[in-house]
Amino acid sequence: SSDVCSSDLNIMDKYCGDGSGWACNALGMLRADNRVQIRSSARDLFLKACTLGVATGCANAATAALDGHHTFQPSAPTPGDYAVVLRTGKSDLPDTSPLALYTRACDQGFAEGCQSLGVAYLKGNGAARDPERGRVALERSCSMSYGPGCSDLGYMFFSGDGVAQDRT
Repeated sequence: SSDVCSSDLNIMDKYCGDGSGWACNALGMLRADNRVQIRSSARDLFLKACTLGVATGCANAATAALDGHHTFQPSAPTPGDYAVVLRTGKSDLPDTSPLALYTRACDQGFAEGCQSLGVAYLKGNGAARDPERGRVALERSCSMSYGPGCSDLGYMFFSGDGVAQDRT
């Protein structure tokens, strides 16, 4: 019994085939939990994620080789993954800089993208350091219940990085 919509499954399978290690790892997790019925084994999907540079996929592939029931770890999308999953139609995205990809991902509701965008603004990676824009992006990530976004936002307030310090 599958609880993943077949159109979502087809999209994830296409993203994996197009080179998104994040999608391969996510598909492997769904296969391992018997939430989808597909030809590829969970281990094969994790190995493909590993081949595409997803360290979590490598760890999951090693875990999948063991006997028994296991817990597998998700991975966050990288800029390379966003370049695959955010394109529209058959054309590539016009700007594939990490900042542009994180902005597009955040705008399309990817909590991980908002968190990465917030961190990029806080560190000045790909743009001038802008704690205010960083705070806004982290708040959006946290509002989507993404733990790392909430943690980064909390640390921002704890350390007073561009905001009034609040250690409570």
